[in-house]
Amino acid sequence: MNKSLCIFIIIFAFFTSSLVWSDNGIIQGTVIDSQTGQKLSKADVILKPIDSDQTNRQKKAITDLDGLYSIEDIPPGKYIISVNKVGYSTTNVSDIEITPDIIMQLDIAISPEAMQLGAINVTATASRATVAGLIATQRKAPTISSSISIDQIRKTPDSSASDALKRVTGLSVVDDKYVFVRGLSERYSNARLNNSAISSPEPDKWVVPFDIFPASLLDNIIVTKTFVPDLPGDFTGGSIQMTTKDFTDKFSAKLSSSFSYEPDVTFKDFYTYEGGKFDFLGFDDGTRALPENIKKAAKDQKIVEGGMFGGGFSSQELEQFGKSFSNIWSPKTKTAFLNQSYGFSLGNQVNLLNRPFGIVTALTYKNGYSVDDEEEYHFIKGADGDLEARRHIQDHTTSKQKVNVGGILNLSWKPSPSDKISLRTMYNKISDDEVRQYSVSPNRDYDRDEKSITLRWVERTILSTQLSGERQISFRNSDLDWQASYSYATRNEPDRRELLYDSEIGKDVYKLTNESQSGSRFFSDLVDKNLNLGLNLSIPFTQWEGLPAKLKLGGDFMMRDREIDSRRFRFKPADNLTINVYQEAEKIFVPENIGKNGFQIEEDTRSTDNYKAEQIIDSGFVMVDMPIKAKLRLVTGARVEFSNQKVTTYDLFNPDDEPIVGQVKTTDILPSANLTYSLTDKMNIRVAGSQTVSRPSFRELSKFEFTDISGHATVGNPELKRALIQNYDVRWEWYTGITEYLFVSAFYKWFKNPIENTIIITSAERTSSWQNAKSAYNYRFETEMRKSLKFITPSLARLVLTGNLALISSKVQLHEGGYETSKERALQGQSPYIVNVMATYIVPKSETDVSLLYNVFGRRISKVGVAGTSDIYEEPFHKMDVVISQPLGNSLGIKFSFKNILDPEAKYTQGGYTQKTYKEGRSFSAELSYSW
Repeated sequence: MNKSLCIFIIIFAFFTSSLVWSDNGIIQGTVIDSQTGQKLSKADVILKPIDSDQTNRQKKAITDLDGLYSIEDIPPGKYIISVNKVGYSTTNVSDIEITPDIIMQLDIAISPEAMQLGAINVTATASRATVAGLIATQRKAPTISSSISIDQIRKTPDSSASDALKRVTGLSVVDDKYVFVRGLSERYSNARLNNSAISSPEPDKWVVPFDIFPASLLDNIIVTKTFVPDLPGDFTGGSIQMTTKDFTDKFSAKLSSSFSYEPDVTFKDFYTYEGGKFDFLGFDDGTRALPENIKKAAKDQKIVEGGMFGGGFSSQELEQFGKSFSNIWSPKTKTAFLNQSYGFSLGNQVNLLNRPFGIVTALTYKNGYSVDDEEEYHFIKGADGDLEARRHIQDHTTSKQKVNVGGILNLSWKPSPSDKISLRTMYNKISDDEVRQYSVSPNRDYDRDEKSITLRWVERTILSTQLSGERQISFRNSDLDWQASYSYATRNEPDRRELLYDSEIGKDVYKLTNESQSGSRFFSDLVDKNLNLGLNLSIPFTQWEGLPAKLKLGGDFMMRDREIDSRRFRFKPADNLTINVYQEAEKIFVPENIGKNGFQIEEDTRSTDNYKAEQIIDSGFVMVDMPIKAKLRLVTGARVEFSNQKVTTYDLFNPDDEPIVGQVKTTDILPSANLTYSLTDKMNIRVAGSQTVSRPSFRELSKFEFTDISGHATVGNPELKRALIQNYDVRWEWYTGITEYLFVSAFYKWFKNPIENTIIITSAERTSSWQNAKSAYNYRFETEMRKSLKFITPSLARLVLTGNLALISSKVQLHEGGYETSKERALQGQSPYIVNVMATYIVPKSETDVSLLYNVFGRRISKVGVAGTSDIYEEPFHKMDVVISQPLGNSLGIKFSFKNILDPEAKYTQGGYTQKTYKEGRSFSAELSYSW
């Protein structure tokens, strides 16, 4: 009891220590470059009393690595601040009044020309500064980039990073989690968290699914669209950098709660099944785990019946194995409740050993329901050359309960003005509890009607930890930074259950079939580990005209390991089965029906169901950032990457068999040049050229065959090669205000050996795989803007329009002799246009913030057509959202979101026929937050 009380007092004192002060005041802030927005270190900040008789009260501070300064214990009175830094004129800020017990926040911009500022009136402009800061970052960056800040995200109904990324110029999101940049699929982008590589829990994808990152835990997202040598070279569309919540210079905390109503789901019947007691937290408690007797008896042995010469198991043992599985096969209904979301964040900065120590922590929890109703056709080429419906999937309903639990803990300490050490940790888990049901009427392959039921639970987890440091060293005033990160991702799919019933066409009498997926239980575990080490040195120098420049050297080491363990089981009926199979599964698979004369468990694990993979990338780079003339900046250099990627697909039960190995071992030199010409102080022209690389994923190299929940099989290709891409960009930028801009960009990309998804059709099934196309190109332009309408009339100063448009074209040239119907087509997933518009208005006096958001993408290829069938296209989808936020005093706030208010039909077509349709549905949410 006493120990707990002491701990509580210590923690409380830590978080509240910054709230207790003497009668004197404090002034703190950031010194930045007025033209580029860059934070400036080693600037002298001198505080002088206006009264010349009190010069002994003069105080001084020096900005640290982040441009931060803090002057404490200032007696009340009026002061002047002078800021001095080599290469900049002295900047004075006058009429600063210090009052007792008040922390004054004063950010100061200095420039090469002398500047005299008048009286200062410090007001709360945090959200404006956030947008302005992100724009300033883009402005000073050597690359072409697009971004979205947490302030902008708050004006949307977006709850995840994938939702927010839909708003960024040239980006579209597929399957609610994979990001396409400039029409290029997710394989041509990489994701980084706090500038470190991260693992992925996706079995079929190389990149991280962005739906796993709650938007509430992020500070901003920046999408870099042109390559520079200090970035990894494995992106062509964009490098997506997510930054978690940053450190605060004072105590802050926020608590929020929201509820969402979906008219088609909430308070209606919802299909589910009996699970574990911790499902509401996103954790399976072992209810769905592989039975212990099977783990112990058959860890490395296939569960099959033994033969005359031994091996395998006896029928009695198989009977016990079969009875150890839960007899839960069919869904039940319950009432879907309101979708819920809760969040908490807390930050503070105190002194540790008389040096600044910051902490930020945040937690989030979400629990929601969704129901998708689809109708789908599978076509083949008929005898007359027209498409013929092979399968008509009706009543395709997916009921899903999704739980998201996440949190961050970020620590930072500055042991000296020239040193900074940070530790950042993020944990996120998403669990999907899913019931999928559909009927096929008719199935022309087998001349019958079908019904299918699938119960599935999938846990996806990412844990990322990064230790990083920055140091200013005496050698030519150079900057040294380093980072070591480790990320761990898992995907656990325990006990997926599938049933298949069939009936004669037109008759509503269904029996359990003896098919490969019927009566099956599937278990799969994926573990993906990523170790990333980096070291960079920036050396300043002056070029031939005496202008400041920088040489940057660095190296990275990345090691990634992945392992997938899968096991398949099925209850197979006896040849002389007498059990009634015209009934629900729980009555069919009762214990007395499990055994040799009824249904006997047998393992169907394939020789290609398990694989191990590893990749090592050693890289180094050299880069020069210097002005050729006062207004012309060149950033150029090269990166070399040594990559060794190996995937071994093996038979779990026959380790002596020759494994199937896919390996890609390459050395790539990736040059880059970026030119920026400043036409005026507010206008830039950027030109960039580079070469980048796209490597196949582990899954694509593995012969592992995976059958998804809708019955489609996917198999890898160990013969894949890496793709090389040449990139060319030009952009005109006009910064019309602190938070206003107009950008126009054009780009062209040429691909050698691009990797494309393909479909192989046989008489019995349709299988997806990957292959290298011969070449491809991708081009067009994009534009984005943010502008207040105050230029029309001052009364519209609070109405701000933000928008972006991307027009994209591409063409893939395929190898002769392939399965594809078209030998030339657009890149898979590329939309010819993407449009985003957001109008925001803040009502005077009430400060009500109203946002209207619109998003649409153009017609794009979803699946590549083969064997004479046309490509499958996803048709344009128009989405409109409305968000209304209202502050209720200084601490409380409420936010109403109306999502997908148009609710159009999502539609896929093939050869002029409708291939699939569904509706997302509308949702309405209310969020209440309290800050202090």
